[in-house]
Amino acid sequence: MYQSNGLQPTARMYEELGRYRKFIDPLDGFYEAKIGVTNDIANFIPTDELFDEAEAYTKGEDRAKIEKSQLVQYMRAKGHERIQRRIGKDRIRGYAKINIVEFRDENLPF
Repeated sequence: MYQSNGLQPTARMYEELGRYRKFIDPLDGFYEAKIGVTNDIANFIPTDELFDEAEAYTKGEDRAKIEKSQLVQYMRAKGHERIQRRIGKDRIRGYAKINIVEFRDENLPF
């Protein structure tokens, strides 16, 4: 509506839109808060474990419930493809080069 009057969006509007989208999409918040991207192929998280972490995060943050298929699709959109690893006698599908980051007080920059 404001654009029809010749007005342009401000940087603050884009910032607020980003915050709103982050709140609406529970996986955005989870990815930013809990996923650490590494370059180490040895880091591997099974899909079920990642989904359990995502569910716990969304429940703790009062976000919308997610489905496993949503998580897989979101991770693919972020550039993370599932791979299969043999752990013991089982073949487990999951994600390499990421890890779960736990918040700790000593992680604060100040």
